[in-house]
Amino acid sequence: MAKPKPKKTAVELKAEVDRRIAESTLLDGDCKDCRVSEVRFVPPEARQHYGANWHCDGATHFSPGCAGIVARYLAEVRRDFDCSDWD
Repeated sequence: MAKPKPKKTAVELKAEVDRRIAESTLLDGDCKDCRVSEVRFVPPEARQHYGANWHCDGATHFSPGCAGIVARYLAEVRRDFDCSDWD
């Protein structure tokens, strides 16, 4: 059985993704001002697709060419944490 992931609140998860994007040096830091949308609940039947019980639909502040970087950090944080708001 897989080890349970650590948990954070929805607010903490959004902040974690935003922090990783802001601290990234990929694309010479051109994406540091990108921010993801609010964290939303993922129902149990869709969790295998997302790999977590939460997801963000995209970025609210988005710079051209940064979609891949936003997706990268979003996937990392989904891999690392579940949301404690939906236990």
